[in-house]
Amino acid sequence: MISQTTSLVATDNRTTMRWSIALLVSAAIAISYLDRQTLPWAIKAIQADIPFSNQIKAGLDSAAVCYWTNWERDGAFWAS
Repeated sequence: MISQTTSLVATDNRTTMRWSIALLVSAAIAISYLDRQTLPWAIKAIQADIPFSNQIKAGLDSAAVCYWTNWERDGAFWAS
């Protein structure tokens, strides 16, 4: 009887841990998505204070895309 109860508690702890990890990963994905959606608005606000050309803006966009691509590639590597 005691071993059965211990087994249920261990299974419950593992399930809780798995759901916690899934929630954290989902939150990270949501933050990454929102960050990508707000970048154009942030650049417009910065451009109002610090004027720069469209060519510089394109360079910043390219740098951001390269960063996100590498970040997600590295994340996929560590997840596997």
